[in-house]
Amino acid sequence: VVVALAEMGDKTQLIALTLGLRYRRPWTVMLGIFLATVLNHAMASAVGVWGGAQVDAAVLGWLLGLSFLAFGVWTLVPDRAEAPADDFISVLAQAEKGGVFTRHQVLVNTALLLFAGHETTMNLICNGSLAFIRNPAQWEQLRAEPEGAARLATEECLRYDPPVKSTQRIAAEDVERRGKTIRKGDRIRWIMAAANRDPRAFEEPDRFDIGRQPNTHVSFGAGIHYCLGASLARIEGQEVFRALAERFGELRLETDELLYHPSIQFR
Repeated sequence: VVVALAEMGDKTQLIALTLGLRYRRPWTVMLGIFLATVLNHAMASAVGVWGGAQVDAAVLGWLLGLSFLAFGVWTLVPDRAEAPADDFISVLAQAEKGGVFTRHQVLVNTALLLFAGHETTMNLICNGSLAFIRNPAQWEQLRAEPEGAARLATEECLRYDPPVKSTQRIAAEDVERRGKTIRKGDRIRWIMAAANRDPRAFEEPDRFDIGRQPNTHVSFGAGIHYCLGASLARIEGQEVFRALAERFGELRLETDELLYHPSIQFR
């Protein structure tokens, strides 16, 4: 049943989105996009991508916001296809015009780049700040030399509590791993957060150490799927942690209750 739901998910979302786009009226497009995102969440919940989270009011609000985002992009695509601007949507619109992308792929890739370029950086800063709060000696070490320590500190924040815990892959060929066979076309989930705590790769992996060298974490992935924004993310992290250390003597939590996304992917 789980496998069937996972396989059906993409098709069902595509049908809902296609129905919305078919009649090309604002309310049908909006409804189609919203149904597609709701179905996406429902399927993801069924296979555990969201940790079994239910579609509650907060999640529906998130899905509605995503729907408005997709609708906004949908209205821009025709204009950008005819009169390109210096922006990412224009690049995708030209790809659709040239037959490289479908409208569905344009919307999906726009959302992907937004989350990849914004939410992950936000997660890095928040998770890293929390690590410094819980490890005051490391915070004092950063404060002692913000300019010089920021680079390695950012790498350790990426390793210790990464902004993306896991990601999905599709096997390109049959692979044998520890007596198990992964078949070509199988969907697998790669848990980067676990790899970053592998004692075979890191000495004292559960210790937050901003002077750790080498730091061969895999928070940006590897191979042909290595994060396109890795360099930008590193610069953003370094600038934020350096500025925090220069401006604030102490960081502290105002609450003992921490709330996390009910997601197996983002942290």
